[in-house]
Amino acid sequence: MTKLKDGIYKSENAIYFIFNDKIMMKIGGSVYKTNSNFMQGKWVDDLSSSMISQFDEVYDQLKSW
Repeated sequence: MTKLKDGIYKSENAIYFIFNDKIMMKIGGSVYKTNSNFMQGKWVDDLSSSMISQFDEVYDQLKSW
């Protein structure tokens, strides 16, 4: 699989945040860590600098999808 560009992706049902090959998925009001097998969004924007600085801290606290 090709490496996904860091950024924000959206699908019909979810928003995905990708940084350094780590994926967070916001769906149904909750956020989970997931992998590219569940990635269905299209790229819409870059991550902000504050999102990048907090990404690993938030990611490490999430439950897996």
